[in-house]
Amino acid sequence: MAGLDPATHRSWLAIWNDRRDRLFCTRTNSIREETVGGLIYLIGLIVVILFILSFLGLR
Repeated sequence: MAGLDPATHRSWLAIWNDRRDRLFCTRTNSIREETVGGLIYLIGLIVVILFILSFLGLR
């Protein structure tokens, strides 16, 4: 049986498609994960803005 994986008896194309789907499919995030990610982004943005403003204030 050429072209079949001996462990699973599936074709290499099916194995490749499974790997590609796992690689490129996006995982659905829960609302809590999105909220925490947004808060971290906002805090980082505020820190960067304050750093730039303090740097400009020193000149």
